[in-house]
Amino acid sequence: MTKLFNLRHPLWLVVFVVCGFWLNLGAVALFDVDEGAFSEATRELLDSGVWASTSLDGEPRYDKPILTYWVQAASVSLFGLNEFTLRLHSALSSLCWGLALFLFCRQFISRQGAQAALMIFSSTLLITLIGRAATADALLNMLIALTLFDIYRYGQSRSRTHLYRTWLWLALGMLTKGPVAAGIPLLVSGIWYISLGWYRPWLRAIFSPLGWLILIAVLGPWLYFVWQEQGMGFFQGFLVEHNLNRFSQTKEGHGGHWYYYLLLLPVILLPYSALLAIPLRHLRRLWRDPLDRFLLIWFVVVMVLVSLSQTQLPHYVLYGVTPLIVLFARHRRLLARARWAWLFPLALGALLLALWGYAGRLAADQSDDYL
Repeated sequence: MTKLFNLRHPLWLVVFVVCGFWLNLGAVALFDVDEGAFSEATRELLDSGVWASTSLDGEPRYDKPILTYWVQAASVSLFGLNEFTLRLHSALSSLCWGLALFLFCRQFISRQGAQAALMIFSSTLLITLIGRAATADALLNMLIALTLFDIYRYGQSRSRTHLYRTWLWLALGMLTKGPVAAGIPLLVSGIWYISLGWYRPWLRAIFSPLGWLILIAVLGPWLYFVWQEQGMGFFQGFLVEHNLNRFSQTKEGHGGHWYYYLLLLPVILLPYSALLAIPLRHLRRLWRDPLDRFLLIWFVVVMVLVSLSQTQLPHYVLYGVTPLIVLFARHRRLLARARWAWLFPLALGALLLALWGYAGRLAADQSDDYL
C-alpha cells in the first residue's frame, strides 16, 4: 500500500493523464470562439459530403488546412455529434504528444526523468486547457514535437528511418496548420546543426529526394482537391490573410508587445513556473551539452517568432513549451531543495479559487442558462 503513495508508481502516470485530459472532457459546453468555429465547420463538412474544403455558416473557411477537420469528423461519424466527440481528437493528440515526450525522455534521460516529464506535461495549466479543446492546437503541437524529436534522433544516429519520419510528421503538421509546422523545425535544426558544425548531415536532410516525395505525397492530393473546390481563394485566404498578414499585422484585436510572452510564460507554466530558473541560471552549462543546446534553441526560436508576430495569442508559445518540459525533467534536481518554488503551486491554487468564486458570482447575475 505504501508504494501507491510514491509518485514513482506507474499508477500516478495514469492518474495525471486522466485528470489532465480525459476527466469531464465532454461535460462543459463549447465555450471558445475557435471551438465553435472548428466544430461548426466540421458539422458542415459532414453535411455537405465535401471533404476537401471547409465552410462556416455556408461561407468558405480559409483559416486552417484540412487535417483537424478530418480527425474531428471521424470521431463525430463514429460516436455522434456532442462535446466529447468534438474534443476527442485533442485528448488523443495530447495522449500521443505525452507518449512521444515520455519515450524521448526515457531514451535520452532516464525512466524516472521520463515519468517526471509526463507528470509535468499532464498537469501544466495551458497544456491541459489546449488538450481538451475542440481546436487544432493539440494535434499541431504533437506533430511539431514528433518532428523535432526525430530531428534530434537523426542528429545522433544519421538513421534514414528518423529522417523519413521527420518528413512525415512535418508534412502532417503542414496539413494541420500550414507553414508554421515547417518553419519552426527548419530554423531549430539549422541553428543546432550549424552550431555543432554538422553542415553536411543537415543539408542532406533538407534536400533529401525521398523526403520531398513524402511531403508531396501527403500534401499534394489535398492541395489539388481544395483547388478544385475553392480555386485560388483558399491559397489567397490562407497563405496571405491567415499567415503573412497574421504575422505582420494585428488581426482580430489580438495585438501585443515584444514582452507579452515573457510576462505570460510563468502563468502558462503554472504550477511549474519556478523551474524556469533552470535555463536562466545554468545557461552556459546547458549550452555545452548537445541535447540541452537543442532544447534551448527550440525554445528560443519559438519565443522570438511569436514575440515578433503582430498577432499574439497565448497558445502560440506552446510550440516552445515541450523542450522546457524536457529540460525541467532532466535537471529537476537542481531545484529540488528550493523552498520558494512552492510559491507557484500556491499561486495557481489561489488563482483557481479566485476564479471559482468569481464564476459563481457571475453566474448568479445571469438569466441566460448557457452563460
